[in-house]
Order: sequence, then structure tokens, then C-alpha cells
Amino acid sequence: MNEERDGPRIARYVAGRCTPDEAAEVRRWLAQHPARAELVNALVRVWELVRRVSVVWDVDGAWRALRRRIGPDHAFPLSRMERGTAGEARLRTWVVWRVAAVILVVCSMLTGVLVHRNRRAAVAPVREIATRRGQHATLRLPDGTRVDLGVASAIRYAPAYGGKERDVYLEGEAYFEVAPDPKKPFTVYAANAITRDRGTKFGVSAYPGASQVEVVVVEGSVDLSGLVLGTADLGRLDRGGRLRIERGVDTAAWLGWRRDRLVFRNTPLRDALAQLGRWYDTDLQLGDSALGDYPLTASLHGEPLDKVLDLISAALNVRVVRRNSTILLYHRRPAP
Repeated sequence: MNEERDGPRIARYVAGRCTPDEAAEVRRWLAQHPARAELVNALVRVWELVRRVSVVWDVDGAWRALRRRIGPDHAFPLSRMERGTAGEARLRTWVVWRVAAVILVVCSMLTGVLVHRNRRAAVAPVREIATRRGQHATLRLPDGTRVDLGVASAIRYAPAYGGKERDVYLEGEAYFEVAPDPKKPFTVYAANAITRDRGTKFGVSAYPGASQVEVVVVEGSVDLSGLVLGTADLGRLDRGGRLRIERGVDTAAWLGWRRDRLVFRNTPLRDALAQLGRWYDTDLQLGDSALGDYPLTASLHGEPLDKVLDLISAALNVRVVRRNSTILLYHRRPAP
């Protein structure tokens, strides 16, 4: 990345306004250092707070103003980040100061905007639809968008949804059939992922504690944190901001939960147990943490929990121990 253009390019990426080529270059840059992803994720969270205020922002101009406020002494050239322990330590220091500076500038701007609004606003209520463990739900948003909500999931949106914006906030798993509206993109905020589209069918999985957010496209295309996913694409965004894409996936399998079917394909056992626990409303845990990376491949369709546990035990050579209401999985001890 070119030093003179790095700042504005990062700003456009954070605001979701860079080109696909720029987004790809930024993601390659993020993948080289965990601290870079830490910085950009922090900036994205700040930007989303600012974006909810009805002000038109000049991204490049705001970056130039930020540089003037920070001063040249803190203008760390992104293209020269050093590798190794010392370089990473300097990078972490720079991240802390730069994020602090951004938050300071944003707070000052927000203060002016909110004072100008004459303090008229109490916080708008939020509408929430939630499911319990073992429960699904289907709903229609005010614009006609269909949402199938998975087990132990929640979706939130403002009462003004569909006016100027179509934003929803997801915790858990959901499938969306978005009502077309070219003038109002439909946006899903889930963990550290932002998914936008203008009328398509896709699923999002973003449970608390999961190692990554998954987005699978059934029809049309969506933008996942700056990268376009097409039909039968699966995007995985991890906590560090690294994005991977798998093409030509079986979308019916990935969204099998809509038809009471669970499909695991080389799924780490820790993630599979979390999903099974939500599905069967049971506390499933690893007795041996080393089992967490064991890959589980299985297709389940309404089998009783005992049968599922027998399948896992045989497939992965583990033993099942019940302790009160908790079920634990351990390495199977070799026969004497």
C-alpha cells in the first residue's frame, strides 16, 4: 500500500465506500498483523456509531482533518509497519493512540451535532424478536422482508426501520429474503461483520462466543465487510477481521436448520456441541479441551439426543459422561 494514500483508503474501507480492489488490498494488509485488524475493527465500531447520526460525512476530508489534529508526529505510515516483536509492540502503541484520537475527534463532532439538535431526543425504543433454545420463529419486517430466526437467536431493529434505513442487528442465526429496494440497502450487523444487500436471499450465523461469522448466499449477491459474495458463496469472517470465501457450497445443507436438519461438515467439535446444546436445550461440554478441534461430519434430522451422542461417540472415539444436567465428552480410555 502506498504511504500517501493509506489513510484515506482505510477511511473509505471503514465507511464501506472503497472499491472491491481497494477492499481486497486492505484485507491483505490486515491479514499481515493482528493489531491492524484490531485497529480497523475499532474504527468500524466508531464509524457505525457516527453513521447513525443524520450527518453527511466527507470521509477523505475527515481523514485529513484527523491528521491535522493528531499531528505529523503520530502519522504512522501504514506501508512501513515492521515485523517482529519490537515492531508489533510499536504498532500496538500506535493503535492505542490512533484509536483514542479517532474516538476523541468523533466524540467532539457528535457533541456539536447533538447540542445543535437541542437535546430533543430520548433514546428510541428498539423492537426485538427472540427465540429460546430449541425454538425457531418466522417474521416479516415492515418492508416485507422475511426473516427465519434460528434457535437461541435475537433480531433487533428501530421502530423507524424502512424510513431512511433498513438496519437490523442479529445475535445468533437467521435467514433473510430481502424485499427489493435499490434506494435503501438492507444491512445486517452481527458481531464484527456488516452485511449489505439490495434484495436477495442469504443466511447469517453469528452466535456469541463463535470464532467466526458465516454468511451464505442463496440467491443474488451481498457485500460482506467490503467483499462481494455471489450465489452459493460462503464467507467466513473471523474475530481478527480475516475473511475467507468458499465457492459453490451446498446452501441447502448450510441452511438445513430451517427444515429441522443439522449438517456438520468437518465442524470443530466445540462448535458442534454449542449448536447441539442450543438445538436440544441441553448443557453439552468438553471434558477434555483437546477434543475441541476434532472435526465432526454428520447429518441429523430429528434424532433423539441419545442417538446423536452415540453417533458422536462412535465417530470420534469419545465417551459420554452425564453429571446431573450436564453432559461431558472425554477421550475414550484404551482397553486394558
